[in-house]
Amino acid sequence: MSPNASAELLGQWTSCPRTRAGVQIRIRPLQPDDREREIDFLEGLSQQSRYFRLMTRYRFLPPHLVDQLMDIDYAQRMAFVATIPTRKGE
Repeated sequence: MSPNASAELLGQWTSCPRTRAGVQIRIRPLQPDDREREIDFLEGLSQQSRYFRLMTRYRFLPPHLVDQLMDIDYAQRMAFVATIPTRKGE
């Protein structure tokens, strides 16, 4: 977590809505420990979806691109993730 973002502030940016199908999701700011989950998510996208999201044809994400995606400061650069809560957490 960025030293600029308190746990209270991050909590204010977190919400837990339900989908139309009734599935509860959690929307929250991206955090440093999400790195591997973000890589898995992006590499699991179809080639077309990955291109539309990242505007690149990379099959596997180079570390510098992942670093850029994870470089958020919660003030000028922000990213959110949507997860489905599980018994183990996220």
